[in-house]
Amino acid sequence: MKVFLKILAGVLLAFNGMSALYGGLNLLVYPNGNSLQLPLDYLQHSPFENYFIPGLILFSLNGLSSLFVCVAILLDSKRYAALILMQGCVLAGWIFVQSMMTDFSSNLQLVFAITAFLLIFCGAMLARSDHSKISHQKNRINIA
Repeated sequence: MKVFLKILAGVLLAFNGMSALYGGLNLLVYPNGNSLQLPLDYLQHSPFENYFIPGLILFSLNGLSSLFVCVAILLDSKRYAALILMQGCVLAGWIFVQSMMTDFSSNLQLVFAITAFLLIFCGAMLARSDHSKISHQKNRINIA
């Protein structure tokens, strides 16, 4: 089960990371949103005049950091479960704030909300698995 959760998290992180890098870079290069067919009208209830700052946030917080967590999984970092959980929370926060600040709604928001939920679930289950493994090892040491 642990291997499955790590693979699922890795695939979801790669999907989120690559999507966010693509979208974020497009918004950085074309802050008017035309390259992604995003009218500036979507930003009328936000503090932004164009998509540059949202693109920078998308590129870094969802794109680069998701790929960083993928690498942490591949390297079997001690903190990979917590990083997965945190990245799921970052993505959930991004979708929530995006929904609150814009008049834009699409099926993609639902896809990424589900992705965020699955990342949070995987991270929590993996952290729980690692915690129970450590507790079991401590108990074995105390018995010996």
